[in-house]
Amino acid sequence: MTMNHLPPQPSPIVLSRRNLMYLLSRLDAGEKQPMLLKPGVGAVAAETDEEHYRDRGPGRIREEAQQFAADVDAFLAIRRRWK
Repeated sequence: MTMNHLPPQPSPIVLSRRNLMYLLSRLDAGEKQPMLLKPGVGAVAAETDEEHYRDRGPGRIREEAQQFAADVDAFLAIRRRWK
């Protein structure tokens, strides 16, 4: 009898909302390598959409998520003007 061996699945990296927002703020601030280190897990890095999708187009996202992203972008644009 042969056994089917599946490749190991990566463990999910879970970020709190606070840590996720911190990572996004570092990306928005233009840091070269915005990254969070998770001891014992590894690192979570952020990159711009242009970097991430340079070889392919982005997939579809839910309309609510798209609206949230647009709202955050609008807020950040206003914030940058007031700095």
